[in-house]
Amino acid sequence: MKIRTLVIAVVIICFLTSCNRSVDQDSSRQVTLIASKLLTLPLDTLTPNWASDCQYFDDKAGNELIVYYSPINNTLYQYSVNTKSIVNKIKFEPEGTNGIPQPMAFQVLSKDSIAVATSYTKQLFLTDSKGKIFSKISLVSDSKLLQKWASEPSAKFYIKNGICIFETAPFADPKEPKVYYNTPLGVSLNLYTKQSKINFIYYPKEYKKGGYWTMFHNMQRLTINNKGNVVASFPISENIQEINPVTNQTLEYNAGSKYFEGHTQPLKNGENGRVHFLKEDSYGAIYYDTYRNVYYRFASQRIKDELPEPSGPIIPATFMTTSVIILDSNFNKIGETILPRKKHYYYNSFVGREGLYISNSHPQNKDNTENKVSFTCYTLIDKL
Repeated sequence: MKIRTLVIAVVIICFLTSCNRSVDQDSSRQVTLIASKLLTLPLDTLTPNWASDCQYFDDKAGNELIVYYSPINNTLYQYSVNTKSIVNKIKFEPEGTNGIPQPMAFQVLSKDSIAVATSYTKQLFLTDSKGKIFSKISLVSDSKLLQKWASEPSAKFYIKNGICIFETAPFADPKEPKVYYNTPLGVSLNLYTKQSKINFIYYPKEYKKGGYWTMFHNMQRLTINNKGNVVASFPISENIQEINPVTNQTLEYNAGSKYFEGHTQPLKNGENGRVHFLKEDSYGAIYYDTYRNVYYRFASQRIKDELPEPSGPIIPATFMTTSVIILDSNFNKIGETILPRKKHYYYNSFVGREGLYISNSHPQNKDNTENKVSFTCYTLIDKL
């Protein structure tokens, strides 16, 4: 199998310039999301129902897969949406010919091709459906370029048209904003030429004020639209950014929540990060719906009363009132839907043929069990 035969997904991202663009926020179309169906899948005994980095794959031929990775036994599980059963297991070996040490993130490229990234080796592994490696590529092969790289891969990467983009996290301390928030946040890798490029993905201007607590924002902050442009969402900025990979131009669009009361404040010295997060409004993941040509942006509202006790997977946004901001293809805000409390685990969300799927594995959801995972599908409808 050769790389050129893969059907794969991401674009080169470069933040070389930045400019603002206002859009008409009075779009005549108004929409909302409604819960339309429940998808329930049985889990392997070694796969936690809050497993991170759940992914959706659609081969456009009738087959839909949901993929889970269990770090407990280094196994990738593929579930069929159609049959609601496990159709494939891939156990990654830490050593040997097909060894992949410390798998960090993955992307299903086809039924027989999977890309796996590791943090320890900073490599991209291409495997078949049995976990056999047929290619290894270094994220940054140029030694001179590597010396300038002041960040490390995080838990997400994206592939499109043979270009792989890795989200990265700065080596610096967030308490040093002049260094941390001026560090490029991505690196691109051309799978055809094996050439790497450090991208100029920077935090928005709001971050230059000071330190912010970012640990609990391990959600999808980038998405790719049908024009091949990258759209980025950052926790404290009401604007989102669209980056054109050809012109390297960055446009900003207002995508703020109507329920937020003000701007997120910096983390003070000595302040507990979790407490700070829960007491501030915050934006989360962004998804592009290629089926309906709209965007979904999560927004979590600050908690004003008594803070919840830690329980289950410690993702504070789970305990905050959360809405989904909906934008049309021109980035007009066309709706915002409040989601039910104590039901969802927002880390595990994806867009499928029928709508936006969100995991129901909230630790306080009375229907949450360890031997299954369920998703509520929210369908987009126009308001009358």
